Amino acid sequence: MITYFAYGSNLDVEQMRERVGFNSLPMPAQLSGYKLVFDKYSINRHCGVANLRYTGIVTDTVEGLVYQLNAEQLATLDRFEGFRPSRPSPTGYRRQEVSLTDGTTAITYIAPRGDMSLKPSVAYLQHFLKGKNALSPDYYGAFFRLPVNDGNQLRDHLPQKYLEYCVEHGKQLGILHALANHATLTTQMLSTINSPAYRANNPLTIAALQPYLDSSRRLVL
Repeated sequence: MITYFAYGSNLDVEQMRERVGFNSLPMPAQLSGYKLVFDKYSINRHCGVANLRYTGIVTDTVEGLVYQLNAEQLATLDRFEGFRPSRPSPTGYRRQEVSLTDGTTAITYIAPRGDMSLKPSVAYLQHFLKGKNALSPDYYGAFFRLPVNDGNQLRDHLPQKYLEYCVEHGKQLGILHALANHATLTTQMLSTINSPAYRANNPLTIAALQPYLDSSRRLVL
């Protein structure tokens, strides 16, 4: 079996299942010394897509999933990633071996340095959000603050999903941002917010939310 490290849209397990299938459940993994960038242009997606840039800085970490693939599955994945072993594109992805933080050697796809002015699309980044269970809260939350190719941030397009994240992790400024963008507090969120443990651990969040909690105009789903 071949260990494949996914850091881009293949964080979406269902996408990977549809593309190549897999033989066991993917597991969370980390790669140090690299940064996640979006400097490769995708003709199919019409936006910047994920790439890795080597920095050599230990604190630079890319989070992802590792899949165990057989040779046939990897060859199928090559086609989805636009990689031809016999004739690789000068600007496309190439397979590269990397050493993950746990010492595992894995295959991943890395393209040459591209255009750092490129931005991902909302549709593309939603595949990343589907990898939530494999990602640390801070890494997952950072996706919402990424600029997208219409000039806004992802959180401006997905205020409800951003609100869910911010309530779960007590991000008071993020909660206010989402509410200002017409997100609404659901009954489940209100139950979380009103729990004694949440109030004790997130006093600043509770203070910021009080006008919304007191407002009779609040919409509750």
